[in-house]
Amino acid sequence: MRVYVWRERFAIAKARKPLDCFAVIKDKKEITVILEESKANSEDIIEANVGWRILTFDAVLPFDLVGFLANISMALAEGGV
Repeated sequence: MRVYVWRERFAIAKARKPLDCFAVIKDKKEITVILEESKANSEDIIEANVGWRILTFDAVLPFDLVGFLANISMALAEGGV
């Protein structure tokens, strides 16, 4: 399996409304968005944490897979990330 690290830097932010971005996560209390760092200064952003990268895995993972993120997390920790 190959891992692709995106060149762009991203922000994870609390937003007032869903925006045109990489991901939108809504729950009962707030809207969280993942968007390019350069767009994190929008007036619709309440608070942002910048400097993130996205990792993409070129694999199809079954929904019932267990332990995949644990292995990735361990590899990142061993690499000092």
